[in-house]
Amino acid sequence: MGPNEARRRIERTRPPTAGALTVRGLSASIPHRWAFASWLALATLALLLAWRAEAPAQPRGETVAPDDAPSSARMTPEGEPGEPLVVEGTVTGAGGEPLAGASVFAYQTGADGIYGPRGNRDPRLRVYLRTDENGRYRFETVQPGSYPGTRIAAHIHFHTTPRGGEEHVSELVFEGDPFVSDRMRANPFFTVRPIERGEDGVGRVTYDIEVED
Repeated sequence: MGPNEARRRIERTRPPTAGALTVRGLSASIPHRWAFASWLALATLALLLAWRAEAPAQPRGETVAPDDAPSSARMTPEGEPGEPLVVEGTVTGAGGEPLAGASVFAYQTGADGIYGPRGNRDPRLRVYLRTDENGRYRFETVQPGSYPGTRIAAHIHFHTTPRGGEEHVSELVFEGDPFVSDRMRANPFFTVRPIERGEDGVGRVTYDIEVED
């Protein structure tokens, strides 16, 4: 076999050069890369929307009640439209002991699903409480509405802080709401509770909160 024949055989078995691979491989892979990039962008957007729906922005301002805050108060002004609702419960530590003096800050939309003219970072309906000697709190309000034009469950936001402890953030949602999903039920950030309505027409919800003290 002469040198020319040997050279031809080597050329036939050699891998494509970097330049040839770049031209041919890139032209073949561009559609796949664009498809993957589009899928990734859509998946990221879906995750962001889900997070926004289930973990709304926190309000501006103080989320810890003053030391002299009452254990029971009215969140809504007199004449607030909507179904009357009483929310009450006990704040306990990780060991189950009631925590006296724990801060409970709660806020919500009105029955129309609107926080107020300045949005959810400056809610119109809010209340600051300190639990009593038995760890109890209570407030009067109206049943909140779902955000208009959405499938987000009606809810009440809670920021609960024991004295000298870490803030615990959670949401109370209501049994029977068609927008409460299985994913929300499985997420400890949400607590699903029934509304029990008495003969006086007032709904009552018990929401006990466990925090790390």
